[in-house]
Amino acid sequence: MHLRDVIQPAATAGHVVGLCALAYFASAQLVGLSGLLAWWAGMSQGDAVMLALMLGFIYLLVLLLWAFSRERRRNAWLLLGGLSLLAWAMPMLLQGQP
Repeated sequence: MHLRDVIQPAATAGHVVGLCALAYFASAQLVGLSGLLAWWAGMSQGDAVMLALMLGFIYLLVLLLWAFSRERRRNAWLLLGGLSLLAWAMPMLLQGQP
């Protein structure tokens, strides 16, 4: 048994777990942003929350399917991380907070 026989499955498992966690974080940030935008658009707070929660399942599914369809791992990590960062920062930018 060679060292690469142990490292390769561990790297693949780390990639799968990491991308799942990053996709979950990105979908959570998109849920918050969607709820905020729906509330700003004039929906009642309860309706905006329900809409955002229902969209969250779709966001997570689409992000996971997209991330695991990429041929290059680095591209999936960078683009999913960038989306997460953008969705996290957008409410602060829209409100004008530093």
